[in-house]
Amino acid sequence: MTTQAPPVSTHRTQSTAVTPFISSVDDLLAATNADLRFGAACALAKFEGVNHPGISAEFVVALKSRHDPSYAHPNTEGLKQLMAIETMQRIGPDAKSMVPALLEYAKSINDTLMRKLAYRAIGQIDDNLRNTIPEVDLALTNDPVLNYSTLPHSDH
Repeated sequence: MTTQAPPVSTHRTQSTAVTPFISSVDDLLAATNADLRFGAACALAKFEGVNHPGISAEFVVALKSRHDPSYAHPNTEGLKQLMAIETMQRIGPDAKSMVPALLEYAKSINDTLMRKLAYRAIGQIDDNLRNTIPEVDLALTNDPVLNYSTLPHSDH
């Protein structure tokens, strides 16, 4: 019988080596350049979490962005969405406040892979949602990296 290891929190506490730079990166959340703000949000999320209003706002903007040919780098919008999803997934349960934005994104996107990744992130943030949202359960069960089908969980 396979047993599940206890969840490992990827939300890191500030080390003394990082502390002097947090406020400088935090200042970048007010930059006029959207890419700079988003990069700062991804970097800070590991240390400050997604409940920081500037970080959560940037993730929501990234998830709502769609292909815009007038944007200077139109092919990077999907990358921003992927980075936002993966960052929230790494944060895990501490990113629970972002589940509504991830659900909205998953329901609105036509890209099958990105939809699956969003549902997988939702399940890793809140494993209980696999019992109420079939797409979350399917994304977790069919993910070859997670191999969730071999792990015990409440309903299956």
